[in-house]
Formats: sequence, structure tokens, C-alpha cells
Amino acid sequence: MAATPPHLPPTAVLLGHQSQAKPSTSLGRFKSAEAREVYTNRVKDVKRRTHSTKWSDFYQDDVDPLQYGTQLLDRIKQSLAQQNVQTARIRPSSFEWLLPTATCTPEKLAIYDRLYTEAPTVTNTQLKRIMRLESSTTLSPQLQSGVHYFYVRSFELTPSQLREVCDYMRESDEGYCEVDEWRVLLEMHEAHVDVFTLRYWGTVEGPRRPIDRHREDLMGSKLQSILGEFYRTLEALFPEILDNAEVHLILDASVDEEIEPLLRADDVERVLIEMSHPSSLLNRQLGGRYSPFLPNESDAELFTALKTDVWHRFRQQCVFPPDEMLDKLTEHFQDVQEYAVAYPQETGTARHDFTDSLKGMMEAQATPWQYKGKTLSVCVGKDITYTDYIAEKSYWDGGSRAGVLTKDILQRIVDEEAEANRRGGYAVNLRPQKSPWAFVDLWPWLWHRNIEQAVYLLRKYFTIVRPLIAVSFSRPVNGITRANFLHENGVRMDTFTPIVGEATIQFYSDPNGDGQDREHCAFINIGHIHHGRDKYGDQSKDLRRLLEATYHSTFLVKDIAMHVLDKHEKAGDLDSTANFELCREILRELKDLKTGSPYEQFYTNFDQVRRNCAAYFQRTSSRSSAEDVRPLLNGSGRLKLAALGQAEGAPHSNERWESLERIWHLNKPDLHLVIPHTTKNRDKWINSLMTLQTGQYLFLAVLGQVEVNEPDSYLQQLLSTFRPSGGEGRPDQGVEWLKDATQRGNAILKAGLWVQKEAQQQEDDVRRSRLRVHFPQAYQTAHDLQNSPIGIVSSSGIAQIRWHRGPNDDISVRVSCKVAIPQSPMDTRVLHFTPEGLDILDASGKALRRKLAGGVESTASVPRGRFHDDPLLTELWQAVLNAHSIATPSNDDQAAVTRNWGAKGIPALTQKARKINPAQNLPVPAPEDANFILYEFINYYFPNGGKFESITEVDMIGGPGHIERFREWIKRTEYHGHPYRTFWLENFDSDKPQTGLLAKNIPLYRFCTQEHKQVASRSRTYGKDTHNPGGKLYVQNTIFNIHGPGSAVDDIFDDKHGQSTISMRYQKQKEKKEDAKQKKQKTKKAEEEIGEASDEDSDATSTTTATKPERGKKGSRGGGRGQSLAAEGSKTTSRKKKKAQPVDEAAELRGASEVSQAAHKSSTSTEPKKRKAEDETGSGPSAQHKKVKPDDGYEPGGDDGGEEPGDETSIGRQRRKPRRRNVRTGEAAFRTGEQ
Repeated sequence: MAATPPHLPPTAVLLGHQSQAKPSTSLGRFKSAEAREVYTNRVKDVKRRTHSTKWSDFYQDDVDPLQYGTQLLDRIKQSLAQQNVQTARIRPSSFEWLLPTATCTPEKLAIYDRLYTEAPTVTNTQLKRIMRLESSTTLSPQLQSGVHYFYVRSFELTPSQLREVCDYMRESDEGYCEVDEWRVLLEMHEAHVDVFTLRYWGTVEGPRRPIDRHREDLMGSKLQSILGEFYRTLEALFPEILDNAEVHLILDASVDEEIEPLLRADDVERVLIEMSHPSSLLNRQLGGRYSPFLPNESDAELFTALKTDVWHRFRQQCVFPPDEMLDKLTEHFQDVQEYAVAYPQETGTARHDFTDSLKGMMEAQATPWQYKGKTLSVCVGKDITYTDYIAEKSYWDGGSRAGVLTKDILQRIVDEEAEANRRGGYAVNLRPQKSPWAFVDLWPWLWHRNIEQAVYLLRKYFTIVRPLIAVSFSRPVNGITRANFLHENGVRMDTFTPIVGEATIQFYSDPNGDGQDREHCAFINIGHIHHGRDKYGDQSKDLRRLLEATYHSTFLVKDIAMHVLDKHEKAGDLDSTANFELCREILRELKDLKTGSPYEQFYTNFDQVRRNCAAYFQRTSSRSSAEDVRPLLNGSGRLKLAALGQAEGAPHSNERWESLERIWHLNKPDLHLVIPHTTKNRDKWINSLMTLQTGQYLFLAVLGQVEVNEPDSYLQQLLSTFRPSGGEGRPDQGVEWLKDATQRGNAILKAGLWVQKEAQQQEDDVRRSRLRVHFPQAYQTAHDLQNSPIGIVSSSGIAQIRWHRGPNDDISVRVSCKVAIPQSPMDTRVLHFTPEGLDILDASGKALRRKLAGGVESTASVPRGRFHDDPLLTELWQAVLNAHSIATPSNDDQAAVTRNWGAKGIPALTQKARKINPAQNLPVPAPEDANFILYEFINYYFPNGGKFESITEVDMIGGPGHIERFREWIKRTEYHGHPYRTFWLENFDSDKPQTGLLAKNIPLYRFCTQEHKQVASRSRTYGKDTHNPGGKLYVQNTIFNIHGPGSAVDDIFDDKHGQSTISMRYQKQKEKKEDAKQKKQKTKKAEEEIGEASDEDSDATSTTTATKPERGKKGSRGGGRGQSLAAEGSKTTSRKKKKAQPVDEAAELRGASEVSQAAHKSSTSTEPKKRKAEDETGSGPSAQHKKVKPDDGYEPGGDDGGEEPGDETSIGRQRRKPRRRNVRTGEAAFRTGEQ
């Protein structure tokens, strides 16, 4: 490993090497096994020292434990109350499990005190002394459903590690105050504390476990939170700490939702957070799901002074809308559903259906009750939450935090109105069809695509209900309503907060049209901040004050509107007065009221609340994404790179050679970082750039060949090329200026570069986050996008293409290509559109493509067959090809769809299915079902049945190639647009086709069994690093025996049918159990018959005993087979007795002995392998001291015989004890020794 430069932290070189590592299967990039072992041992040693620390050295106050606990809880409640949180339910009796008891020692009280004031200095061992904690791991059992559990996550860092984490996170634009708190604690306690523990307190509902929540956050990383940034920091610096985080369940803190209200769970979470030094925690919020907000008293008093009476008057005089409006609403939401179903790629119905019940719920909550024949107001939300969409819940009935907070605010305002008018309070009923607050979403489906259609449908809804007032949640919705539904840019991003609560007249008809109904299409728009914003960040009281104050202002406007409607109804001209005139009159009265008290005081306070919230947003503005960004240039940077040269002409063409030859003669030093400019190197330099695609930047191709000798080599070379003008960048200063963060930052900003996160890890590194904000990729035309640099997110392979489609029309298109993820800081990526799809190239112009079965490359990095999921990508692809005069292939995957498949149908059975779930359409699948493609394939290739073999043509030359045929079938043009085409391609268009899907789904339509055979591959062998390098590689060939049409059984999972749905392993296990069962029954029956024969033939036995066989005869020392045959003889004797035939019993037994001798001869000729197997299993001759399992039914002439002592025909001369049968197991055991 290279030596660490003196100005860099000790981890800089290590991180430089880490960035070269490929991602592992779990989160982050790991250090070597040796480094992890060293770290683990070091932490164990530190834990031993730290856990032995006596806290009494720090805390000696002699206080009463109960009194201390009461005071501690009072301090917690006071702190929560200062943050406008309700604390009436927080009582000492509810937290006896948490607070000190009467027997609490001073040492434990010291832990309580340190936890409250300096929590990171308290270790988990010490925390366990005051709380009952249980480790939660992947082996922990599932928790009880319906119960809320609480847990704590802990991350232990040494002082040096914590310092590096602080330095790393300090570079973030987020400005985390927690980092400052950690630095203060570090300076105070570094001398005597060896391990600092950072914690996160959370809650989880059973049956999920705390470890499940932790792992979910590892995958999601909470992009906009302190926890997410901390996870990403550990991933970059100390991934082993992230992997070894401790998660503990708090045993005494659970809350059963059937017994206790969920508000109790919120209180517990808030107390735990507030008790543990919240400014140092990884929690940003106060805790709890439901709104704990208490209004500002001055705000409530100012609103009460207005004496509005909206709720009571509306409740007394509202009426249900006329039938004509109801019919139009039904028709409208039918259109919404039909569109959602017809365009699943844009709406998300390909993933979740837009059901009739969902449509009914949306229609119900959007149906407005009317006042004086007018729709007083509607609420316009941005979108429906995923949870409410799946559960088919309305905004008011669902469990979203935004809905809960809105109901909480409305209930409080209704109570304030009742108090102002000296009436009792009301229970606010916001359920659909009973609410004065009708609600509709801009996006009534899951995905946010085709904004034009969403705006069209929203505008159509307005023309039906014709509201006087629209309460518009979020800036995007206000951008549409304040633009009169003409575009979505009615409100700029940075100017929304100052206009929140502002009432303006807008129109939902085109004012540039015929204008005939413009007067009747006016409404008053009142902008609100979306209440979902409250669940992010720290739940600031400035934000919540503005949310509630905006509703105060909205209630005032509605109160004035109701007064205006009452006045016109009394005058008898309400029906003839246009909405525009009503809106103007409402705003005139509002303006007049603002000039007098108490309205003037109310709006003065409202303006101040808006300014406070705007200042809060400015202080805590967070970046929109925390994804690592690869090297990428904005417009300015691209112009500078173009000045150094771009590849001209086709690769390896004469035109390319001539253009590079011209550039060679210019002798640009930046293009000769790797190959010096000497005469003998000319051809070598030109050939190194001949593979580039047209338009690729030469400098980036050269830079990709530079060896990384130091962690900052990449940035030095990059910035030296774009050295800024001025003293700090003079060439005579070399690269010393790069060591200064300010000068280096200025250079990057002036060059207009994006720098990937892995490229630099220095302590004084530039603010990488700021670069992402200042220099997003510029939008480019379709022509310029060809062969342009692109950033690839290192964690997911996602690239975002910014396309300037036309005037005022910029769109972003996302593609995913994991094979294009850069593997080193110097890797750059380039877009290249071809007739086969979209290629992503490396710096040398090589296309990065996925390997298919047999090592064959896919036709493109993103084949055009995947475009059907994204119409925008299809449009972009066609636009780029047209801009460069590249013909679109006639068999284009995106050709007109031959049929409209409709909404997504029933999925196929999974490989682990044990029953037909979900229920299938039988005997023929519906066209939109997943199995329709498979059903058609089987009918085409196996009309009368046959054998479907899974082995590919790569492994069996000249084989049937059924997998290849099925893959081609899925890609047929007629299935373009099928909702499950991608599903089948993902499972079969790869080198590991998922034949388990066939095993489960073919039997739905045909009788189908399966068998497995091992076949030596004709083209593949074992690799060099295997136990048999170069040897034959055996692959499994699964053969499905498919019968003709109409042969399917009723229950494909019934064992008796032996369908392929039952795995071979399961069938063998079942057969084995059946064999064992039959064997046991036969053994038991044989024992019973032997017992009967012994009782009835006692005289014959005595005769046999007196008859001594001659020595040396083979029957005299018979084995186990002899005894078996004796048993058979007994069976025969028993049968003959039952027939009442006279028999010579002695002769009969002599005959059995002769058969035994014959069996012995047969056993001596057994093959050696069989004899060896018998010895190992305890049935051979060498197993004299082992238990022997007799053959089924004791049939003569078998292979189980052997020379075993104890033949019942030689009792008179035997020296060994006869064998005893184990009645419980049915086995025969032998004992040796003198009789």
C-alpha cells in the first residue's frame, strides 16, 4: 500500500484502494478479512477496558432514586412541551419499567444522568444495567402481530474513527447539527473514553423484528435523513462497523394496540428519544407516528377573534349534489380507470391493478357537498400514497401521516370556531360522501408519468364540480392551478413559501379559446404546503405553525364566500351570477377586512409565520439525492473537452485516422499523459483512439488510461487540464494549489465538473454535495446526446438522461444498466444509441453488455426489447436515431402494438408455490394473464404432447433447444406490450433460465411429469480455480413429459398425480417413507407368524433340536438369511396347518434347512461392491456386532444373506446366543458369547 501523504488522514490511501473494489453482495465495500479481524479484536479489547469503568468516578451525587426519576421525567415533559408536543398522557406510572426504582444504586443513577446529558459515552453494557435489552438477530423469532415494539440500534466507534466520521460528514451541504455535538463530546471525553456509541431509537410492529427494520434501512438508506448520511459515511469509511451494528429489543416497552391506544406508543418513543440526549442521536424527529403538535396560543387567539363559523353553517345547510353532477362524476372516474388500465407503463397498473373498488373510493371522496347550490371548495392533493392505493383507502380514512395531521388540524380549528361562537365542539366527520372537504389527486395512480394526461383529467374534474375555492397542496399542484392548467410552471421552486395561503383568481378553461364560459370557470386558488413534508426533517414547529395558519386563512376565505353566497341568494340573483364575479367579490371583501382589526393583526402574524418558515427551509435545505455521482460534465465542461478534440468518423475508418493525425501534429500535452509525443509513438497513439465512437472526447479516453499512483491522481490530472485563470492556478505553482480545499473547489466550480464521491476522501476535500447541486447535467438535444458522457450511480447502475425535447420542454429519462457501473475512479461512461437499443461505452469506446446463455453478448447494453416499459425512452431513442439519420429497423421492438392487452392479469405461480395461489383462469388463461404466453407456446410446439428439455444448445450441440425456442417465442412481435413479457424475459433471457416456473405452471393446462438427468456439457468445462480444472462440467437436464390437450388434473399439487409441481426430492423422500412403512408392516407380520408357528410346532422344534446336522455341512452355521428362510418355512407350515393337510413337520423343517444352505451359497457369490455396501450398512458378514435390517418380506434368493451365527436349525450345536429381535425397530440383533 502506498505511503500516506502528510496532509491526508490515515484512511485516505485505504479508501483509494477501496474504490477499486467491486461491490459485494451486501451493502457497501468491505475491507480485507485481515483488516476486519484486526478491527474486531481491537473493539473487543476496548470493550473490556471500557465496560470495567466505574461510573461512580464521574457521578457522586447522593439523591433519592425515586425523586431523581420524577425530576428526570418532568424535565423530559418540559422539553417536549417547549416543542409544542402534547404531554398530558405521559405519567410516571406508565414508565416504571424505565425510571429508577427505590433500590437503584448511585452507579446506576450516574448512567441515567450520562444517558440524558452525554449519551454517546454510555456503552451498551452499561445501558443494559438500567434497561432490559435483548439482542435482535436474523435468528430471532418473529414477534407477536398487532403489538408495537421498541428497539435501539447502536454503532460503536473509537475516538479516531468518530473524528474521521465527523470530518467526512462535515463536508455535506446538509449541515448536520448532530456532527457538531459529536465533535464537542469528542473533545470533552476523548482522553478517558475509548468507545463512543451512537444510537437510533425506533419502533416496529409485530411480526416484524427490529433487525428487519435495520436491514430495510440498510437497503433504503433513508436518503434525506441524518441516519441515511451516517450509513453512507460508514459505508465509505468503516463498512465493518455498519455490518456489525448491534440491534436490541427493549423487552418492557411494548404496546398492544388492542389494549392500549396507539398514542401511548408515540409517547413511549418520544420519551426514549428525549431521554437519550436527542441532539447526539441519529433520530431527527421527535418520534411517534401521529401528530403531537399543540398550536401556538397567540395564533389560536388571533383566529378565534375572527369569529368564523364555517363548519357549523356548512353542516346545517349543505346539500348533496344533483344527479346530473353525480352521473358526470361516475363517467369521469370511469375514464380515469380506463386510462390507468390502458396505459400501465405510465400509471403503474402493470404492478398493481386499478380496481373497481379503488375507483369507487376515489369517486366517493371527490364528490362534493354543496352550499346554496355551489361547490364551496375542493382539496387537490399531489398523489395517493402507495399504502392507501393498495389498501384502497381515502385521504381521510387512510393511515398516511399527511392525512392524520390534516384531520388533527381541522378538528382543532372546528373546536376553536365552536369556542368563539360559544357552542359545544363537534366531532369532525371527514369520511367520503359526508365531508365538506372533497378531495381529488393530481396523480390518482402510482406512477408520475404523462403529466399532460393527469392535468387534463384534473381539469375535467373541475369542469364537472365547478368549485369556488381550490385548496391546492404542494408546489407542483400550485404550479398547475396558478397557471390555469396550461402548464406546470406556475410557481417557481424558490418562491412558493412566500405565496402560501395567498388567494388568487384562476381559471380552468383556456382563456385564449372562444372565451364563452370563461366567466363561469373561475375559482379562488389557495396554496398549501403539502402536509407530507412534515414527516421529513425534525418536525419543526415553524413548519407546523404555517400549516395550521394557512388553514386559518382558508377558513376565513370560506367564511367570506359563504357570506357572499348568502347575500346573492337573498337577492335572488345567485344563479345568474358567474363564478368570476363571485370570486372577485370574495377577494374584495377579504381585502377590505385586512385593513381593520382583528383581521389586520391576524394577517400581520400570518406574514411573520411565513417568513419564519421560509427562514427554516433556508437553514435546513437538503439536497435532493445522496446517490454517488460518477464523473460528468456540464455544458461548460463539455465545450472545454471538445476543444481538446473529439473522435471523427467511424471507428477504424480512414477519416478517423486522418483526423487523429491532424490532432497529433498539434501536440496537445493533455492528450499525451500516457503515450509521449515522439515520432515512434505516433501510430501507437493513433491506434489507441481508433476504437472510439464518433463524438467521444479524446481527453476522457486518455484519462482512462492513466494509472492511479495516488488517491488524488485522477483529480489532479483532470483539474490541471482545466486550470482556472488567476494566481492560484499558475503553471509555475505545479499542483500545490490542489492541496488547498478552497482553491481546488474554485477550480472545480469554474471547470464545471462533477466529481464522483469515491474520487476523493481527503480531510480537506471539496464539498462534493455542493457540486451535485450546482452542476447537474445540462439538458441536451437529441443530436447532442449521441456519444455524450453520462453519470452512472455506483450503487444501482442508474443513469439519468436529460433531454431537451423542444422549447420549454425538458424531460429526464432514467435507464438502469448494472454492467456499466464504473469499477475505478477513472472510468467514464458514454451514451451511444444504435438500432439495437442503447449502448453505454467505456472510455475506449467498448460497449458494456450483459452476457447471455453460452457467453453470448446481448445486442446492446439496454436492448430495445426493454423499451416498451418506458414510452419516453422509446421516444428518445427514435429521436436520436432520426437526428443522426440512422434508420429504425423494420422489425423494431417498439413497432405498433398488434393488440391492446389491457390491464395486468393474473401472475404465474411462483417456483415455491404449494397451492394454486393466485387462482388461475382455467382451462384457458386470459390474454392478459402471465401464463397466456406459456400456454400459446405449449400449444404451438407440443400440440399433442412431447418432451420439453431444459438443456440449452450451448451444452448439447444439436439438442432440442427448447429453452431457446421459448425465449424467441417471448420476444415475438405479437407479444410487445404484454403486461408479463418482461417477467418471462427476466427469467429466461439469461444464462440461468428458471425452469422451476415451467414445473409449476405447465401442469395447469397439461398433464406433466418431470425427470432429471446429468449431462456432460459439450462446450463448458470446470474453471482453473476449481477442484477439476479443465474437466467435464455436468449440467442438469430437466425433462418435462407433457401429455396432450385436456389432460390436466384437477389438483396439480396432489401427490397421487405425480405432477412436476412436486419436486423430485420430495417424491423420493415420500417413496422412502412409504418403503419404510411397508417394511415395518411386513416385519411386524412376520414376527406374528413366527410366534404362531413356534407355539403350534413346539414338538417339531424339539425333534429338530435332537437332530444334529453333520459338521462341515454348509447348513450347520447358517446366517441371517437362514433364519429368514426358517421364518418362511414357518409361514409355510402355518399355511399348511390352516388347510388341515397332514404334513411331516420334521421333513418340512429339513426342507427349510436345505433352502437355507442354498441361500448361503447364493450370498457367497455377491459382488464385492455389494458386500462392501452391506458391511457399511450393517447387513454384511463383518457386521457381527451391528444391528441388521432384514430384507422386505424375507424373500429367499435375495442379496441380504451372509454368514451370520445363530441358525435356528443348529440349535443343538450352537455356541452363540440366538439373535434377539428389536420389536420397536423391527431389526434383528446378534449377541456373541458362550451359551
